[in-house]
Amino acid sequence: MILIYIAGPFRAKTQWGVRDNIRRAEQRARDLITLTPAVPIIPHSMYASFDGTKSDRFWIEATGELLTLCDAVWLDGGWEASQGSRAERRLADELGIPCLFSMPEVASYCEEKSAQYLDGPGPYERYGIEI
Repeated sequence: MILIYIAGPFRAKTQWGVRDNIRRAEQRARDLITLTPAVPIIPHSMYASFDGTKSDRFWIEATGELLTLCDAVWLDGGWEASQGSRAERRLADELGIPCLFSMPEVASYCEEKSAQYLDGPGPYERYGIEI
């Protein structure tokens, strides 16, 4: 499986703005899953209900761990204005994880990568687990 980490603004001045940022990331994920064989990793919606449970630093580190598991990062529009997204870009660059900036770029990347993933067994088959 190709894992694509979706990066973009989360925080906003209002709850409405935060929800808008989450919905934007979810729409990118929907585009991704519809148009490519990739699996989106969407920290925006994965942890939206946990707001206020831990420090911003905790969540930036936690989502950074997720990023390290991904094949590429899709930096959504407006990412430059987001402190967290800029950090995600630097982490991806440091780890040599490709950063992609548009759906056509993501689709092209996934097309190139998909052959190596589609030819091999999935995790359940690799570990002999029946589903």
